Amino acid sequence: MQLITVAEYLFRRLAELGIENIIGVPGDFNLDLVELIEHDERFRWIGECNELNASYAADGYAREHGISALVTTYGPGELSAVNGVAGAYSEHIPLIKITGGIALAKQAKNLPLHHTLLNGAYDQSLKIYQQITCAAEILNFDDPGAQIDRLIESCYQHKRPVYLQFPQDLVTHLIAAPQAKLNLVNPTTTEQVSKIAELTEDIKVQISNAKKVVVLVGELVERYHLQALVQQFLQDSSAAYVVSWGAKGVVDESHPQFAGMYAGCFSAQEVQDYVENADCVLALGWLYCEINSGTFSAKLDPDKLIILNLNSGTINGTDYTDIPFVALVESLCHSHLKIAPYPRDFSANYLLKPEQLAPQIEHDNLIYRLSQFLQSDDTLILETGTIAFTSGYYTLPHGCKIVSSVNWFSIGYALGATTGISLAKSKGRTILVVGDGSLQMTVQALSTQLRYGLKPIILVLNNSGYTIERIFLGKNSSYNDIQEWNYLRLPAAFGGEAYTRQVSTDKGLVEALNDTKSHANQLCLIEVMMDKYKQPPALQKLADIVAKMKK
Repeated sequence: MQLITVAEYLFRRLAELGIENIIGVPGDFNLDLVELIEHDERFRWIGECNELNASYAADGYAREHGISALVTTYGPGELSAVNGVAGAYSEHIPLIKITGGIALAKQAKNLPLHHTLLNGAYDQSLKIYQQITCAAEILNFDDPGAQIDRLIESCYQHKRPVYLQFPQDLVTHLIAAPQAKLNLVNPTTTEQVSKIAELTEDIKVQISNAKKVVVLVGELVERYHLQALVQQFLQDSSAAYVVSWGAKGVVDESHPQFAGMYAGCFSAQEVQDYVENADCVLALGWLYCEINSGTFSAKLDPDKLIILNLNSGTINGTDYTDIPFVALVESLCHSHLKIAPYPRDFSANYLLKPEQLAPQIEHDNLIYRLSQFLQSDDTLILETGTIAFTSGYYTLPHGCKIVSSVNWFSIGYALGATTGISLAKSKGRTILVVGDGSLQMTVQALSTQLRYGLKPIILVLNNSGYTIERIFLGKNSSYNDIQEWNYLRLPAAFGGEAYTRQVSTDKGLVEALNDTKSHANQLCLIEVMMDKYKQPPALQKLADIVAKMKK
């Protein structure tokens, strides 16, 4: 029997998952682990400036690669990462949170150590992480290999973070090497297989009895790597399909059967009418939340709605539970279902004509020009803020997708996520649009991108503060203002070189975007000057709804 260290056991599992970049921040309780990562040719250590940015980067890496690993130290380090891990939990992102923990021998002596609360308890962080992960454990000497496997399998199968605390004195502890591969497939019981077959037939009957059928594709199709299967199903079945607000680019939006983005009142009116007038809507992995539903304005008749979502859903107005999402989607996609075409008389894409664009840069300028600029395999990242409310309106070429925080909505998320996405991408460009207020929250991520030679294209919307908040309250209040920075000097301040340019007109925006093509070998930062009160239409709709609710 081969004996290896617990650290090596974990590393073999991370390598098995194809993780090549391990993101984190060193600290005294994780240094033994980080030192081993530093000298391990299977991995590259990506040191972030702080744990919040590291958690955002790990989220982005997982969205692109499929799973990620985040390492911090016990106490202050891991608590600084809580926000990002909670966001990953909210949006079903598989992230392995590894904390370098206090040695079990020291805990047994009840020592009043630094980074503790001096209350004699060492499991406070575990209790916190139990609220924002699908599994959380502190490794022990009994069977740490089984603990590691159990946590990683839960992370991958449930597409949510897990918490793995790694005490110092287990790092070099010897255990048996793994004897088999990880079980990454959520197993199905005989009873579940039978129920899946029954549900598949029920779905086929309901769809066969409908004349106007729309398939609504949601985020979980991508989280569970079902894009190719679902795309083939859509094409073979002849189904008309739309995507949710948070699933832009999950399936091919250049295909003739694509009918647009659906998110209640955030949709184009013709798309909203088209979906809500259907006889049957088949929702695959749709995350029902405030933004995806257009602030709960989606009007989908429960008797005409089929929801396949995680381990539960609704068919014919009847709820079901304990059915694996992937197995049910696979069963349906392999069922040779044919769906009658559902004609429409409108374009699936949000189209603007150049002559409609004002000389001053509006959000519509960004939508139109970026839609023209995007190429196959590009990833467009939209920060929480005003720009997030343009997400549903871009025209995407085949293979291009949008990443945004559709539910957690943590301001500052996207710059850190851009680091992780850039690390994980093997082809295509990484393009970020971020507001000035958001940038100031996590600006050190720009330093990390320069440090590791990453080359995203970053558009900074300089609209003088928290414009997204002004529309709700405090239009001219000082708490929505920020210090004016010289954004074009940031790369130099962080010790790097970049292509930089400030633009204030539509013409200048086009020129700057075109210039990035000849600067593909470096980070590009474009400062886009925009009026502090400019709002995308979807955000104005949200503000109007919120205002009515206050009355």
